[in-house]
Amino acid sequence: MGEDIKGYLDNGTTSLITNPNVQVDIILENTNPKDFVNDRIIKEIFEKEILEAEAILIKPSNRKGMMAIRIAEKYKKPYMVELTGDLNLTLRMHRNVLERMY
Repeated sequence: MGEDIKGYLDNGTTSLITNPNVQVDIILENTNPKDFVNDRIIKEIFEKEILEAEAILIKPSNRKGMMAIRIAEKYKKPYMVELTGDLNLTLRMHRNVLERMY
């Protein structure tokens, strides 16, 4: 969401979503400090969409993801968080076994 997708559309890397129960919307960016002006608009879009949704999949690695989590909790909507990372980097950076497991 909010990502410029022109590069994806030009090189055939997108896949067609054929499930009618899944909806993907591209909304305004808010990853840079100058994009804070879009927050009100994004919040309004999220409020409307989350109220209508049965459940939400959220990637919380940016401000929009954190905003979506707060709104989902406000309306008591079930949500799932997508986690990503580099396993090799994690194993090298943390000597403590418990930290690596986390």
